[in-house]
Amino acid sequence: MTIAFNFTRMRCISDIDHTAQRLATNILKTMREFSLNYYKLLGIPLDVLFKRINFVNTIATFHSLMFLVSHTLSLSNSSPNTQHSFAGVKEVSLPL
Repeated sequence: MTIAFNFTRMRCISDIDHTAQRLATNILKTMREFSLNYYKLLGIPLDVLFKRINFVNTIATFHSLMFLVSHTLSLSNSSPNTQHSFAGVKEVSLPL
């Protein structure tokens, strides 16, 4: 599983606050796309996932999503069920 952040469309502007807001928006969008792609594997209905994760605060969103993925990986790796959605998945990577 990979969360691939794409900062190539980010342009530096002289207003640091505006740049920071655009960066946060980009990160939140990527995490929302990750959620849309993997919610079935996480075993959580999409509406419940979006209620659990605050897609407004970048740090809180990242923490909540990583906790959820880590928890799901932990459950799947401790399960004897080799058919589990995450069976064999060892980590989530963040390529930079």
